[in-house]
Amino acid sequence: MTSRTRLVGLVALVAVIAAAVFALAPPLSQPAWYHDFADGRTWLSVPNFLDTGSNLFFLIAGVAGWTALHRAHFIDPRECRAYRVFFAGLIVTAFASAWYHFAPTDARLVGDRLAMTVAFAGFFAALVQERTDGRAGRRVLAGLLVVAPGTVLYWYGSELAGAGDLRAYFLLQGLLMLLAPVLIAFWPGRYDRGGDWLMVVGLYVLALVLEWLDKPVFGATGFVSGHTLKHLVAAAAGGVVLRHMLLRRPSGTDADSVSRSGQRATSGRT
Repeated sequence: MTSRTRLVGLVALVAVIAAAVFALAPPLSQPAWYHDFADGRTWLSVPNFLDTGSNLFFLIAGVAGWTALHRAHFIDPRECRAYRVFFAGLIVTAFASAWYHFAPTDARLVGDRLAMTVAFAGFFAALVQERTDGRAGRRVLAGLLVVAPGTVLYWYGSELAGAGDLRAYFLLQGLLMLLAPVLIAFWPGRYDRGGDWLMVVGLYVLALVLEWLDKPVFGATGFVSGHTLKHLVAAAAGGVVLRHMLLRRPSGTDADSVSRSGQRATSGRT
């Protein structure tokens, strides 16, 4: 059974589980308290200064990754697309999240979440193409760039209709983060440094925990809130992806094939 066939089977199983969870779980509306962040201090005439300003780290990670793409090694140059989408998602998130935190509302949150889903799509597609092949990664990327933003639009449409429903949005994120360790554990990597992906997933989980502990963290520190730290940790995850992209090398038969390709190219020039 090829890695692509196993991936199709896994996706089919996940789709069935997702459909069952969506059908059986009650609708999950946006909590009324969500926009009430712990740190509402205004500095330099910027409201919610640290929550707003900490998005600068997304911009730094995104720009650094985008400008480093030409220095990364890809078995297939088309694999660059997933990373390009990921870093572009971080850049857009920096502006969309800052805009949201400047004056938090559901309408502004839409842009923030749309940008994040673009980054999620790029991240997961990059992982898939490293554990299976480039074609599978490109298909996953195309599908997620439709489905992931669609979950945000579904949520906001349901809010406007008076019955907000976040099930699809949370379900997609949860499934992607659960699938990532499965891919790493059961699909041999075409590149080395597979542990980097686990670190990214771990940082993402930590970011979620900090988001939910926004007020307790602020109460404990008196200076920085859980949500501000969430931004820093999530941006650090982007930095890990950048480091992985630059330091990884083809492994196993992929490394041999790349070496032979390089030898043929060298022979052709002599």
